[in-house]
Amino acid sequence: MVALNCLLFVPYGFLVFILSRKSPFSFAKIVLIGFSTSLFIEVFQAFTGRLPEIDDIIANTTGFVVGYVVANGMYQVKDIKMRKQGIIKVICTLGLLLISLFCISFLPVLRVNVTPHRL
Repeated sequence: MVALNCLLFVPYGFLVFILSRKSPFSFAKIVLIGFSTSLFIEVFQAFTGRLPEIDDIIANTTGFVVGYVVANGMYQVKDIKMRKQGIIKVICTLGLLLISLFCISFLPVLRVNVTPHRL
């Protein structure tokens, strides 16, 4: 489920990069945009009957950042002077994503069941 949440936000990162290509954002702004969008979705889910989860916020933010960085690398591949750096950026980002998703799949999911106490 974490991998799907991560992959769901990759196109959103691509879109934000395409819209902001003339004046690219700093890394802190990229994380803030992905985090705030994901937080909004999770808060909205609380009103629809679903439970918001912190791992969804982390996975969505990661997917957004990966999409933005890969789109930036692909844009640099077009430029002859920046081609090598763009290829390295795309390969490293996708490699780190695959490694992190592989490692996350082996971690046990810690869920705490909270039951109300009756007086």
